[in-house]
Amino acid sequence: MPDVKFSCPHCQQHIEADAGYAGMRINCPTCNGGLTVPGVAVPVAVLAPAPIPSLPRQTSTPAAPAWPSSPAGQPGALVKTAGRQSDATWGTNPYVYVGALIVVLGILYGLGRSHPAIMQAFLFITIAYIVVVQIIVDIAGFQESVGTGFLTLCVPFYAIYLVYFVVGNRTLKVAYGASLLLSVALRLPGVHPY
Repeated sequence: MPDVKFSCPHCQQHIEADAGYAGMRINCPTCNGGLTVPGVAVPVAVLAPAPIPSLPRQTSTPAAPAWPSSPAGQPGALVKTAGRQSDATWGTNPYVYVGALIVVLGILYGLGRSHPAIMQAFLFITIAYIVVVQIIVDIAGFQESVGTGFLTLCVPFYAIYLVYFVVGNRTLKVAYGASLLLSVALRLPGVHPY
């Protein structure tokens, strides 16, 4: 493409740009001042994507649209479809996952009372779970604000307040509750031989 040569109106720096930049607003590479590239803008042909066929719908109950529509025809912008998803399914219920973890840890603890290697695996998994949940709580605190993040790092009681009264995420509440119980259980006498 032929180049367009012009000068910055702020610092008089000589600039050279492709003709495709004609009519576009850019910043000067020297003084960072805003300027418009001289010339007539060349229209660019935009190909519209092929329409996506809709899926068949059931006639007995109203269904959400098969494909989310985009606002004002903007491609890539998805609109959240209306509809309530039940929390009763096992895949979204945090009690199932935390309960399974507690059962596995209980089995490891029972077997580990007579086998030191299994007890070490129990301690490793338990401590790793506690650390990961604490990191997730700290991230949730920093997402609220920097001050809240530092409070969750330094003040354990504020982390409890954040999880149960500020964030409102049920999965985080269940995971943090299990983490607190495991933290207390590790401090009980006779839990681990070390």
